[in-house]
Amino acid sequence: FLGTSYSFLIGPGTLTFKAAYAYLDGTYKWNYNQEVYPPFSGNEPFNIIQRVKLDGNSNAFSLGISWTQSLADNLGISIGANYHQYKFSMSGSSNVDSQNTSYQDAQISGGDLTEELFTMTASLFYRF
Repeated sequence: FLGTSYSFLIGPGTLTFKAAYAYLDGTYKWNYNQEVYPPFSGNEPFNIIQRVKLDGNSNAFSLGISWTQSLADNLGISIGANYHQYKFSMSGSSNVDSQNTSYQDAQISGGDLTEELFTMTASLFYRF
């Protein structure tokens, strides 16, 4: 991540804002293996195996805010909230390597995966 933060002194504490961006290169891999038992039949169980691999990149963003304040000479608290978003843009295409499924030789081309994360923190700290 490459980012910045800025703090404001307000009364007895500090209010901090931060923002960051990252460009990440990556690969999406998915492996699925399942043994299927057909219902109400005398058929033998069979395996479903699928493998997918796509290359791509992610644009990642991080935003945060926090408040830090001393409670005594060596004791303080900090609370904060952070938001992260990763958007993985898949490029190229990948064959679905399937066995015993109705979509053998399926193709996946492109698409986006998005992951969002929101965290809240609370800290009590003591300075020696």
